[in-house]
Amino acid sequence: MGFSRGSFAATSWGPQKDSSAGAIAASGLLDLAQQTESPEHRIAYRNTALVMLDALVQPEYLADETPGWEGILKHGVYHTKKSLGVDESVMWGDFFFVDALSKVLKPGF
Repeated sequence: MGFSRGSFAATSWGPQKDSSAGAIAASGLLDLAQQTESPEHRIAYRNTALVMLDALVQPEYLADETPGWEGILKHGVYHTKKSLGVDESVMWGDFFFVDALSKVLKPGF
């Protein structure tokens, strides 16, 4: 399972993982699953979100076993060109990760 390599045209920095993009996408897909009237789309959106969340809870992305890490998700990106928040936790990634998990854990999901 891969995550966004950045939504910009510049390639001089090489490939980058962005866990915050995965968390935001998973949360949005769960919202879409609740809104669509198509059972097929509902299942596809939900299953895709669950696959993404499953990847995010693996040690590569989840920082719970990384001593001293400040945040929930590793490999977030804020601003590559200015070298700000590159391969770190970013608060919106952590927020949408928890948001997606709370949707999945809600009774009736």
